[in-house]
Amino acid sequence: MLGLLVIQLCPEDFAGDADTLLPECKIKLMEMATQDIIILAQNSTITPDEKEWIIHTYTKIHSVTFKQRLEKYIKAKNGLEENQTKKVLMFTYSQRLESELKDQYQNEVVHKSISTVKSELDTTKQIQKFYESGDELVLIFDLHYASDSQHLSFLKFLVDKVEKEASASLKWGGTKTIIIMVHLQRNFNEGS
Repeated sequence: MLGLLVIQLCPEDFAGDADTLLPECKIKLMEMATQDIIILAQNSTITPDEKEWIIHTYTKIHSVTFKQRLEKYIKAKNGLEENQTKKVLMFTYSQRLESELKDQYQNEVVHKSISTVKSELDTTKQIQKFYESGDELVLIFDLHYASDSQHLSFLKFLVDKVEKEASASLKWGGTKTIIIMVHLQRNFNEGS
């Protein structure tokens, strides 16, 4: 693969040396890298400067804020056909959804916390109402992993079930996005 990368970046009439080509190859590799590259870099035996470069470069290339994703889901329609749903499972260490986002997109975004859900029927009705609404484009379910993890699989099941029912009855038009936002808790142990 490295050979193909060099061939792709190196024109046939390349007269330079490895020092000019190597930085371009590194950037291209960072573009293709997965998220675990940061953990792998931190646990490797490379120099601290190299670790810092990998972390900084990867973060710079791949950083997308939740607001940017939300705007994409609202405005770009995700490139989906009519009557399709984009389902997103998102993990975050943030413990709250920014109130400015809630205010800015209050007509297009519905935000529900799993901890306030009373029953399966209540959740099913909320999802059905979302599909029947013409204005609401994104439904966000907040789930705190430490206290609500037992509901994750069931919530995913309900979302799939209601989507199939809504698709079969053609009660909704357009594209919808359902986000299950799982809030993780950092483990800060004294003395570790």
